[in-house]
Amino acid sequence: MKLIPFVIKQKESARVNTSIVQFFLTEGGKDVWEIGTISSLKTIQEEFLEPNGFACESLQKEGDFVFAKLDPARMNLNDFYTWEELQVDKKKEDCFRTFFFCEEKLTQKDWFFSELLQTPFEKTPTSPSALFRGLKSLYYK
Repeated sequence: MKLIPFVIKQKESARVNTSIVQFFLTEGGKDVWEIGTISSLKTIQEEFLEPNGFACESLQKEGDFVFAKLDPARMNLNDFYTWEELQVDKKKEDCFRTFFFCEEKLTQKDWFFSELLQTPFEKTPTSPSALFRGLKSLYYK
């Protein structure tokens, strides 16, 4: 099972809806958090999220993925590495990595952006784009 903690902010303009998503990723921001076989969302909250300082707003399961929407007001994001910090020293620590997902209002065409995209999982079920589509389908129907 894969655990995907995330923080999301939404911004609207006249032409584009923008979602700024910070996924918590492993391997220096290049892979998802594997947690093995877990029987319940409560177990995930108690054994993985709370002990690691994550204040969870809600948990949603879809297939092999558990999306944990975090409440940044109840946690100190400065306690965690960011992907940008790790690039300086080429560390492989777990970190928050920011991605931008935009949708044109008129055409409803979406596109995705990340500086220096370095995700070996791009074009897989765990790519940033696929993860965003998964959380969007669960939280923004």
